[in-house]
Amino acid sequence: MDCYSATSSERPEPSPAKKTLLVSSFSNLEGIGMAMSKAAQELGTPVRIYFYTISALFLHNSTQAISKFFQIMTSRAKMNMGFILYAVQDGVHEPMTMNLLRSLVDGVVEMRFTETMEREVRIHHMRGFQVDSAWRSFVQMPGPTGGL
Repeated sequence: MDCYSATSSERPEPSPAKKTLLVSSFSNLEGIGMAMSKAAQELGTPVRIYFYTISALFLHNSTQAISKFFQIMTSRAKMNMGFILYAVQDGVHEPMTMNLLRSLVDGVVEMRFTETMEREVRIHHMRGFQVDSAWRSFVQMPGPTGGL
């Protein structure tokens, strides 16, 4: 789900190799859900659904509406579609909202920058597994062009 292009003054040219499903606005949660279902049906399941970031949806909808939407979408994805991944901006949401979002998913991986801008990662929880929730250094491997 792309929450950036619709808000920018320049929209990227549609790629003939990729199909795009448009939703009227960020507040149209029903339309987003229908577009996700249509995409899963057209692509064939299982699919991978990635929301970057769901924090943008909270700007256009009530916390209660978003919570209900993600309860429904998470359940639907797990049962019928495949895999769903959410990115959430830290420090933006109330602790109760974060607890609800954590309760919906099978696992939570947290990432952060230290005071010296080093990357760290930890597994908050992973349903069915005992995990060590200590923060660990996260080194990103260079890509094919040698950059990070």
